[in-house]
Amino acid sequence: MTIELESMDLFPGIRHTESKSYSDIELGSYCVERKGSSLLTETCHLRIHVERNLMPLRHLVPDLSIQGTLSTLAATLSLEDYKMLNGILLYNIGECLDDLNLPQEITNIDVDEAADVWTVTYMNFELVDVSVRLIPSKGTPLTCINFIKSRLIVENFSNKTQDIDLISQEILITDTRFSDEPANKRSNVFTNILQPIYSENVVDSVQAQVHHRKRLDLSKFTILLNNMRLMAILDWWESVQEFIMTKPDVLIPVLVSMNNQMHSVTEPSSRNDVEVPFELKLNITDSEIVVVEDSSQWDSNAVILKSTTVVTYRPIEIDKPISCNLNHCEMFSCLLGMEDETALSIIDPVTINMEIVCIQNSEGTINKILKIQMVHLSLRLSYNDMKMFSQMLQSLPKQTQAAKKHVSLEHPVNFQNQLEQLKALGFRMEDCYKALNQCGGQLDDAALWLTQNATPASYKSSLVNSPTQEGAQSIFSFNNLEVQTDGVSICVIDDCGDVDVPFMEFLLTDLKLNHDMDIISGTARAVLAAHYYNRLLSGWEPFVEPWSFTVCWDHCVSSSLTKSRMEWHIASVDALNFNVTGSLVELYRTVKDSWTQDYYTPKEILHNRSEGKSPPGYRRRSPFVPFALRNDTGAVLWYATIIGIPDEDLHWILVEPGATVPFSFHEQGKLRHIETHNLKTHQITIRVDGWCRISPVSVDKVGIYFRQTSCDLSSGNSEGLPQARIVLEVTLEGSARKVVTVRSALQIKNHLNHTVEVKLDHAHLYKGTALHLTITPESTLSVPLMYAMAKIWTRPLKFNGPAGHYHTFCTKPLDWHCVNQPGEVIHESKLCPSSWGQSYRSVH
Repeated sequence: MTIELESMDLFPGIRHTESKSYSDIELGSYCVERKGSSLLTETCHLRIHVERNLMPLRHLVPDLSIQGTLSTLAATLSLEDYKMLNGILLYNIGECLDDLNLPQEITNIDVDEAADVWTVTYMNFELVDVSVRLIPSKGTPLTCINFIKSRLIVENFSNKTQDIDLISQEILITDTRFSDEPANKRSNVFTNILQPIYSENVVDSVQAQVHHRKRLDLSKFTILLNNMRLMAILDWWESVQEFIMTKPDVLIPVLVSMNNQMHSVTEPSSRNDVEVPFELKLNITDSEIVVVEDSSQWDSNAVILKSTTVVTYRPIEIDKPISCNLNHCEMFSCLLGMEDETALSIIDPVTINMEIVCIQNSEGTINKILKIQMVHLSLRLSYNDMKMFSQMLQSLPKQTQAAKKHVSLEHPVNFQNQLEQLKALGFRMEDCYKALNQCGGQLDDAALWLTQNATPASYKSSLVNSPTQEGAQSIFSFNNLEVQTDGVSICVIDDCGDVDVPFMEFLLTDLKLNHDMDIISGTARAVLAAHYYNRLLSGWEPFVEPWSFTVCWDHCVSSSLTKSRMEWHIASVDALNFNVTGSLVELYRTVKDSWTQDYYTPKEILHNRSEGKSPPGYRRRSPFVPFALRNDTGAVLWYATIIGIPDEDLHWILVEPGATVPFSFHEQGKLRHIETHNLKTHQITIRVDGWCRISPVSVDKVGIYFRQTSCDLSSGNSEGLPQARIVLEVTLEGSARKVVTVRSALQIKNHLNHTVEVKLDHAHLYKGTALHLTITPESTLSVPLMYAMAKIWTRPLKFNGPAGHYHTFCTKPLDWHCVNQPGEVIHESKLCPSSWGQSYRSVH
């Protein structure tokens, strides 16, 4: 049998004993009057296919099969509509009633598990393009929940067991509060609160699945969440929680006639059933929780927590009721939309095992211990990370206050005070809120309404807290904490300003921690070590030598005004050795000055944010390139980077004369500065135009290095020139960047107070024209490599003399070949004739 319902609509209604209009729907002894507008924005389509098994002895197919498809349903629920539907689910469809037609003896019949089991009923409903919009009382849309493609399967078996599966291939939850406002006036531009993470490798995967298997001796839930991204927009979550947690209105009990007697409908009495063991397994695979720094900016920095989590909850197992496994758990900061390009690790991928274990001691009491085990936990915190976390913490109160701001706008100023007074009587906040609305803000009338229509929370809690439930609640509690790990490392990174290099690293190896939460005491054992990163040498140096220690803490009674105090005891059999060097002191001063200056510098960003623009430097962190090469050879050169053993297949990069080109040996990845712990030599090799390639030179350490090179006969540009010396000078520019200056070994420095012209001529060695260069006062000129062996003449420029006259070059060239010993100084006097008869004499 196939049933198709087209153009279906859904309306709320109210029950009456008598019909008041021709449009009322009569249902026996009462009628229903339509109230309000339709809950659907447009009509939907429902198709149901029903099959029955007419062979009672063969059960190859279910006895009753119902398959349906519900498509293109778009519902809009106001707060009143939601309270009505919630009441239907709580007090009508979801009410636990005994089967009055089923004898008590039948319910206790044991089913033979060895007998054949068949499917009695099978229901399969597909939800295609189903959406639900939630609208609070103010009329502003709050959220839209889209079930793009879902399926519900319910199977009942002959042995009184049941399987329920809710499978969703795609669920999308959006924030619709600011859909009608321009983008520059939205306090949250990230509208997709819950969305799937699309991947090229994963096609048609299940996004969410809830499986419930109910047996006579076990009830098991399995929840699977796969490839989902959750945005932590706190003001939106606060508003949704307030909407969903709204309880249905309290109704007056209905009197019905039965057997000529009047009885009031009361809550059904529950049968004293035996509690069925319960088990829950939550599996979260490759899902993310995103916290943004500024929800009003598209290019805001964000922190993403990503993990594959398995949580197992078995309350019937007293020894180990709950366990949690965080596999490949990581946290990183990034720019949303460019995660792969801008991701920077804060917590490196780690596997963490947590479980609560119950152990009975010799005194007969049970100790519940939370055990946490991990292999190695690596944290990387930079200056910008700490600033970002600080801004996030400052924005949290503002978000929660914005969600509750409408309370003060809709009600009088003393409304919150009235709520607190009613709550002090023992009633819940939701009931107090409802009472004030029902009584028009009159405090006395609201208190009387609560006594007649609500139950104090303390009374409810006394009824609810049965011994069984108290035991269930205590499953998540623990009174001891144990942490065991091979090591914990905290790397502090200096990325303030134009740098991005490690600063210090603290290591705790073989960490074992025990803490008693009842008496607030415990012990910890570990090996402490600390290192600092020497930027001049590009390597780690020890600051605190490995030191094994034991820490004990305990509360003790004090004779002072405070009732108790915490006492700490540190013990060790090893000596605590510190290495304080000049490099460490200078590094500390540099980092302190840089951080202090940046932190206290006022940022003029409020005006830019008001216009919807990102402030300068806000979009992303400037990428730091640790090396730069400056070409002072006077000719075109090529360079190549080498890590480890030189390779013949090198990637050569051209650098023009006088140009400075940044370069790096490693591409910036998510795991920041992990290569600094590897003992690898970073080298470069140079090939100047007309000269042969030099052997590799390490640029890790600051210093001056040189290599001999000879002319390249194959090029023909420098044939006949003698060997030359290429100098590579590695200097520290700023606070962390290394600049490699490639030049010849000959430099000329001008100590005069006026500009000097230099003529370089190597006609005695090589056919070519002379080269004329100028040197400004107190500056240094690196002689081009091609003219390193040339003769040198000098003359002053624009010296005090008549207009239109000049000095000629010195009569004899400079002879620097006579300097043979390091540090040797030889002075020569040179004469430069002039065109007006007054010569210029200088000392070289």
